[in-house]
Amino acid sequence: MKNSFWPTQASKKPLRWHLPAIMLIASLALSCAATEEDGETCPAITQPDGLLHGYECTSNEDCLYGVCDLDALVTGGSFGICTKACGTCAGGECSADNDSSLGLSFTCIRPKDMGSLCVPQCNQLSDCTALSPKYTDCSLTPPNYPNGTIGVQKFCIATP
Repeated sequence: MKNSFWPTQASKKPLRWHLPAIMLIASLALSCAATEEDGETCPAITQPDGLLHGYECTSNEDCLYGVCDLDALVTGGSFGICTKACGTCAGGECSADNDSSLGLSFTCIRPKDMGSLCVPQCNQLSDCTALSPKYTDCSLTPPNYPNGTIGVQKFCIATP
């Protein structure tokens, strides 16, 4: 019985298409392996009753992902916010935590040479002050960031 899985010279399609397909599959496999080797770990929920991104916090125990960040870029260092590092692994993307029942959407900001944070998206300042009255703006560009725009979506910020 002839194996029909592999094309033969008698088939209508040339054999040349196999090499690019094999190279594509190999490159995809290597890119997956590189992600694993890079050690990216998805943020884990450490406080099931903790607060979501952007809510004001005083300690890591206040936050869903166990990260209360006193980030000078987002809050001007005036208060801590709950967040997690943005990731590409399943559950690492900020939108995985969107809560339509509360009207909350999150976006990732990646300031140059400063890591990444999940922050609340906003359309207007009132979206932000619902999380903390200390927020002062809804913008693409925090005033204390010298390198310009850092987000695709507007996000909540505070200036001291």
